[in-house]
Amino acid sequence: MNDLRLANSADNQEEYETVDVTVDRQCLRCRSTFLSGWVGERICSRCKTSSTWKQGHAINTHPTGGSRR
Repeated sequence: MNDLRLANSADNQEEYETVDVTVDRQCLRCRSTFLSGWVGERICSRCKTSSTWKQGHAINTHPTGGSRR
């Protein structure tokens, strides 16, 4: 999750900057909880180190084994 913080620039105009906040998320592949470092991190490191992930094979993440439409 990004946290918006107000920052003052050199010319005294207000600007917003984003700060990444770590948050617990559920892995989209194995459904385990992991600490995500940014909003786009949705696959845990254990799944990312698997041979299936590294080889780029399609994986079924739907809990019932069916396909999504």
